[in-house]
Amino acid sequence: MQFVMHRLRMSKYFSVIIVGLFLVACSYEIELDVKIDSECNVDVAFLKGLPQIDYVLVAEPKGEGFAYNEPVWEINGNYKKVASIRYGQLPEGFDEAFKPLPLVPGKSYYFVVKGSGGGFGAVEFVNKCLTSVVT
Repeated sequence: MQFVMHRLRMSKYFSVIIVGLFLVACSYEIELDVKIDSECNVDVAFLKGLPQIDYVLVAEPKGEGFAYNEPVWEINGNYKKVASIRYGQLPEGFDEAFKPLPLVPGKSYYFVVKGSGGGFGAVEFVNKCLTSVVT
């Protein structure tokens, strides 16, 4: 009986290790670059390839992260691939979950992307325009 219990414990630990390795192997960073042009357009480009996008969220900072439950803009990517996204402009094949709000001058925001297979990227930017960005 003791041998069986020891074997079950070892099996449980082995399973935890395998699941942990699987989760690490299935996640990846989506690298983002934000540019704000002279007309106050906020453009986000993907630096390494074109991820299949699950959703995009723009939110204000909150604590150590961002206010994901209070989006400024949110779109569902339906696992489509695009090279870049402009704030407030819905890429072809995407669905809008939350219409874009004006970006307040001088305020910080996070642009967050979740891709397929556990991919995730977030970049903070400051709206340096003198007027609110309205799309």
